Amino acid sequence: MGILENVAIQWLIRRIPEVGGLLLTIVTFFAAIPPEQQAVIIAILTGNGGGLTVGAVIGLAMWIYAQVMSFRQTTKPKVVEQVAGRPMEISSGRKSLLDILLGR
Repeated sequence: MGILENVAIQWLIRRIPEVGGLLLTIVTFFAAIPPEQQAVIIAILTGNGGGLTVGAVIGLAMWIYAQVMSFRQTTKPKVVEQVAGRPMEISSGRKSLLDILLGR
């Protein structure tokens, strides 16, 4: 069971319900919209969607950023010490919002 102890593999396993739920939502939504709108979505996905909105690009970029930061924080080595007989993760001090966003 050595592979399941890898934190990167554990992170991927935790993403399965998230991505599965996202795919189910997309499929359900796509089936519920009118055929004209389905044609527009297909055009965008096949590269014929020149009218892609800035909001859609920003939303996708934010989601990708969140996944990358989640992965980096999960795989980052942790310092653990015994405090009052209980293992506790020790912080390296206060961090600014910029440090958190950049994953430092």
